Amino acid sequence: MNEELNSINPNDVVSPRLLSRKVKLPLATTEEILIDLSYEKIIGVKYIVTCRNPQEDFQHAFTFSQRKELVKFILLKGRKCPDCGSPLNTDDIRVAFIIMEQQLT
Repeated sequence: MNEELNSINPNDVVSPRLLSRKVKLPLATTEEILIDLSYEKIIGVKYIVTCRNPQEDFQHAFTFSQRKELVKFILLKGRKCPDCGSPLNTDDIRVAFIIMEQQLT
């Protein structure tokens, strides 16, 4: 897995599904490893919430570096998109794993 992670450019998103296929590990195991690496600050994490605007072209996405920032945003905005007023899709918050500048060695 180390070799696969080192082959990804800094600031690129790591897809747990793709990585699990490449290293031949179950998806759940790959996700656990990525979460552990994020706790160790080896890879970064971004939290992404979108709005439920019925017009797909007008759906907005908001990205946060910390879970605490995400929760604060959702609560401060009253679970509504600040750009269009549609409900935020809090049932489907995405987590992206990001390769940081200093890669694994």
